[in-house]
Amino acid sequence: NPGVSACADAIPLACGQTLSNQNTGGIGAKNTFTSKDFSSCVSTQNAYGGNDKVYRISISEPTNLQATLNIIDAGRNLDMFLMSSCLTYPFANTSQPECVYCIASSTNNNLSNPEESFSVFLEPGIYYLVVDAPQAGLNARFDLSLSCGCSCVEGGDTPLGPNVLCENFDVYNTGALTTQSPR
Repeated sequence: NPGVSACADAIPLACGQTLSNQNTGGIGAKNTFTSKDFSSCVSTQNAYGGNDKVYRISISEPTNLQATLNIIDAGRNLDMFLMSSCLTYPFANTSQPECVYCIASSTNNNLSNPEESFSVFLEPGIYYLVVDAPQAGLNARFDLSLSCGCSCVEGGDTPLGPNVLCENFDVYNTGALTTQSPR
């Protein structure tokens, strides 16, 4: 893919980890992402001109990911977006949809509730979580945590084998099934 990754300095974030007292401002603060980068998640009139912070998440097996952002500074509004890749416009455009794609988001108005969260099922891969402010010049401190559950298989020594909790039934082969007796 042409272009330069907007996430070269992404901070690693793992399942079960909480990062406290993060900040969208300070040394190295930048405004890399705009509303165009988030358009596959949310249609918004916010420009997302505030500084953003980017985290790199590595998923090794199918899992349900829960991301939670708690804003420490009262009265500040931050949103978060989960991206499947990390090139930003103008490099990502309709002729290159693989360059940036928003998978999940949380865009609450945080004036009365200082929390953003989303839950999404993910296949193995590298993902990027972006914390961004809708308004230009807004910086805020926050805590960010990830929890991952459901590896999709539990138990391995049960008499009938492991319990599969999630599956891709689109590729299920029915084979030569025979009808059963109505009795």
